[in-house]
Amino acid sequence: MNLTIEAIEYYLPGAPVTNAEMASENPEWDMAKVESKTGVYTRYIASQGETAFDLGIKACEKLFASNKVTPGDI
Repeated sequence: MNLTIEAIEYYLPGAPVTNAEMASENPEWDMAKVESKTGVYTRYIASQGETAFDLGIKACEKLFASNKVTPGDI
């Protein structure tokens, strides 16, 4: 059996939270250090009640909308 990844999609939840916003809420945090150590500048926080399954469903919907893959292809 040969398997290939023909297309991939993602979904980012909620509103982005930037390091500047994190620093304003937590002035004692060294966000420049976070950036240099992790490369993280923005994070996306799931809404209350939103699960990993919900995020996966939304990513699948985007994938199918792109017409690269159909549900029957999976």
